Amino acid sequence: MPASPRNIAGAKTAFAGLTEHRWRAVLHGFPGSDNPWCLLCELCGWSGVRYWSHHRGRNGNPPSAHRHEGGCIGEDKVRALIPAYQK
Repeated sequence: MPASPRNIAGAKTAFAGLTEHRWRAVLHGFPGSDNPWCLLCELCGWSGVRYWSHHRGRNGNPPSAHRHEGGCIGEDKVRALIPAYQK
C-alpha cells in the first residue's frame, strides 16, 4: 500500500491498538483491516495470523477477550491485565 497520509494514520492507530491489547507484529505487512497480519500474543506467547479488524472492537467497546484459538490465559485474566477492559 502507498505511504499516504491516510494509510500512515491508519497504521499508527493499528499499532497503538496492538500495544494497548498486548499484541506484537512479528512479520512485516500493512495492518489494513482485510490484510492478514502475523501477530504474537504477549500474554501467552501464541503466534499466528490475525486480522486488524478482529482487534478493533465495535461501537466503542474493546475487542472480545477471547484472543485466539488455544485459550490464551483465560478471559478473566485478560480483562485484569489490559486496562481497556477496566473502563
